[in-house]
Amino acid sequence: MTIQEQNSVRLSKILSLFNELKSNELYQTINLDEENTKILKLCNEIDEEKFKLAFIGEFSTGKSSIINTLIQKNILPAKHKPTTNQITIIKDSNDEYVRIENKPNTTRELTKENVMELNEFSKENLEIGVNLPHLSHYELYDTPGVNDPSMLSDDIVFNLVEQVDIVFFTIHATQALKQSEINFLTKLVRKKDISKFFFIINQIDLVGEEKYNIKNNFLEKLSKLLKISQDILSDRTFLYSAKNCLETIKDSDNDTLVKCGYENLVATTNHYIKTHKQELYDDILKRKIQLIFNFAFIKIDTLLDKIDGKDKEYDSTLQVIESEVNAFRLEIEDAIYDFNKEFDIQKDDLKRSIETDLNTVAEKIIGEINSRTLKDLSKDRYIEIRTKKLVEDVIEDDLQKFIKKLRLNLEKFDKNIEPVFNQKSVVINELTSKNNASTLVKGFAIAGVATGAVIYAPTVLGMAVTGIGISAFANGLGGLFPGIGGAIGGAIGGAISSAGIMITQLGKVAFDLGKWGVDGIAKVANEAENMLKIKQYQKYVLESLESIKDTILQNIDSEFKAESYIESYIQEKFPQKKELELKIETAKKEFNINTMDNNKNKKELIQIKEQLEGIL
Repeated sequence: MTIQEQNSVRLSKILSLFNELKSNELYQTINLDEENTKILKLCNEIDEEKFKLAFIGEFSTGKSSIINTLIQKNILPAKHKPTTNQITIIKDSNDEYVRIENKPNTTRELTKENVMELNEFSKENLEIGVNLPHLSHYELYDTPGVNDPSMLSDDIVFNLVEQVDIVFFTIHATQALKQSEINFLTKLVRKKDISKFFFIINQIDLVGEEKYNIKNNFLEKLSKLLKISQDILSDRTFLYSAKNCLETIKDSDNDTLVKCGYENLVATTNHYIKTHKQELYDDILKRKIQLIFNFAFIKIDTLLDKIDGKDKEYDSTLQVIESEVNAFRLEIEDAIYDFNKEFDIQKDDLKRSIETDLNTVAEKIIGEINSRTLKDLSKDRYIEIRTKKLVEDVIEDDLQKFIKKLRLNLEKFDKNIEPVFNQKSVVINELTSKNNASTLVKGFAIAGVATGAVIYAPTVLGMAVTGIGISAFANGLGGLFPGIGGAIGGAIGGAISSAGIMITQLGKVAFDLGKWGVDGIAKVANEAENMLKIKQYQKYVLESLESIKDTILQNIDSEFKAESYIESYIQEKFPQKKELELKIETAKKEFNINTMDNNKNKKELIQIKEQLEGIL
């Protein structure tokens, strides 16, 4: 059973329990409908989860034929006219069809002829529905076959590659790793995306036993190119014969399917998804379930306390906790000062690194502009895509270094304040133990959220292995660690986001100038005029990069605040305070409960809580 299937079973059990509880009058009293709705939403999300596989490669490498073998239908036309931006999306469906994406009125019967006709008729994405019992959790993306991958639109190079879980880069066995493919991988593909790339050396039926030498030579070149060990790349590189697979797949000839590479490709894909992204999803899902249950427990605990009259103690207990927390702040002032000082040094290092690296990017881009003709600069969006790649790579690297330093700073800070924290914890735990401290408190009593971040940091820094990257983590940080999300995660995410906006603006400027160059190229009388236009192009690029740099540095200054981070840290270090505040808010609500049946009510409430805890 896959992790996804296990999670589906777990959520189904939770929903069943909520349905059983609805017959209990106390269910309505404590109002668990909100928690039930949230669990139901998680169920729908996990049922709808599809893992996305994209196929990218040069024209005639056999991408469409490979996809035909995976869907077990010879439906995608091979060697059809290349386009520059049309994507074909293949989805699992009981009803087989082809249509222009998001245009139901264009739906047609699924035939190769209809696919070709719609392909010629429209430049918009195509959507194909086909029964995929063996690949029901996947969506396949067939990208345009072009003679030079660097001419793929940025929608594919960046947007699609960012969104998918695996990229299969297809290569012709007789021309493995051509110069245009090398340029694509090194100059345009971002470092954080390389980790999700798999390589298919197709058409091995043309080379016979030479296929093993071809693979070894390919691995040797690719290893030097990407600076990744050959052992790792070997597990991500497949020898494949789409032709042989298509000929034998209908006969279910397992031996031939193994020889042509089909079985290995499918098995490796399933294993990768199961052991990488699924594990991360599983961890996040468990945290979401825990958070939903925490609020349910708080409602139950509050009602139990109200029955016993303990709710009247909430305000006085909270005042004592707030007093202890404020005293904690004062007693760790020296540690806070040291943390802030180190944090500011790390922030300055980050700013200097980004400034230096973006200046280097500018030098590289200007050098590449100088090495290309105005016609080359005009006909495609190479400079725009190349600039995006370089900018995102350097920001990614610099942020990872920053996070590593931050982790060490946190570990040192935690160690320095541990004695004081332990003293305060004893006092606060004694105050709250009589109030049935919920899982929220039990889960964080040992380590505050910032300490949790230190423990979790190795996973964060390893996310590049799964193709997720630090920026995606930063954007989702608030959900995992609320205290960090606002102060650090949001700032990192904001820097990436702002950079993306500025890069997009750069792309528009560069592309508009490029179009102007195309229109004016016939009128250019001499090389002096050409050089003038290239100088103008350089000027626009440099100004745009300077704007990107200024925006990122401003965001770091305004958003990366050690004080905000420490405040969030302290708040999360003492979750009892937050829980009491929630209990006070809950206790203000009117509970329609018969006081004559207090003992019976208490027994039933405890049973509900035990049932919920048991299912976790």
